[in-house]
Amino acid sequence: MTHRIITQVCIIILCLLPAATAAQNIPCFPYKQFVERLRTERGEYPVAAGIDHRGTMVQVVASEAGNFTVFVMVQNDGKSMACPLLWGEGWQKIVKKPKGDPA
Repeated sequence: MTHRIITQVCIIILCLLPAATAAQNIPCFPYKQFVERLRTERGEYPVAAGIDHRGTMVQVVASEAGNFTVFVMVQNDGKSMACPLLWGEGWQKIVKKPKGDPA
């Protein structure tokens, strides 16, 4: 079940990223204020980050209660901006490889 949730989140992220960065109407907020608000209001802290194939930073923040937010970071007039793509509940951290996984 845990792998299914992670797989679904990854598929959603991959589907939304091209549309998110191409669309001009996605709301973006100053990065520091956005992350601070998620921390104080939702208890979310960074749990994962990466760079996509275009060089865009993707970050996931989550709380111990399972709330999570996925956003991309962009530069606007030299300022780091956070553009949220999706948020939800039920985030789970996977720390072990599945049994039988050779990798």
